[in-house]
Amino acid sequence: MALQAALARKVSDLEWIEHGKLFDTLKQHQFLELDAFFPEALDAVARDTGADILVTSDVTWKARITACASVIVNPATRMNLSKFGATINDSQRRPSGRPFLLTDPDTGVAFILWNNERRAAPLFKRPECDVCPQPPISVDALAKHLGGTVVLLATITDTGAIDDLVMAKSADPLLDMPALSTVRGYIFKPALDIDGKPFR
Repeated sequence: MALQAALARKVSDLEWIEHGKLFDTLKQHQFLELDAFFPEALDAVARDTGADILVTSDVTWKARITACASVIVNPATRMNLSKFGATINDSQRRPSGRPFLLTDPDTGVAFILWNNERRAAPLFKRPECDVCPQPPISVDALAKHLGGTVVLLATITDTGAIDDLVMAKSADPLLDMPALSTVRGYIFKPALDIDGKPFR
């Protein structure tokens, strides 16, 4: 809310996109609502929401302070316009040291939200890559001297398989398609909850 108020003071006709519209747009692009926690997913759909700028913030908790790092992006060009951070000293109660397990209401897919005090917490175990080869580079891609980064978001099932694979950032079709094809075949050791049970 403080960020919204500060931006509103700088830009008089600023309008915020409602969460419902954002979630609908994420779903239209085959993302999950939970993917709103990933700047890459927000960046991928920001232009389709009608946004002129995208502001993402990452909040971390440390001993007696809360740190916030924000990035402002132009959705049309996907270029960073500005980065800034702030430290908030307040008397608010900090997280217990335990990670949060957030669950998507539609799919049951879970997302682990870590805090900085991992040593004090019984931890969930993240998925670990078991069979994850590099995507092949085609002769055409080599001939064109193509390079770039393809960003994919996926759900790892409780059996370690890939599900809900979505491209958040494209490089070139000659790089994108092999990346998608290769990642579909990845095999993971699934995430484990505090009791050692695998979860999606």
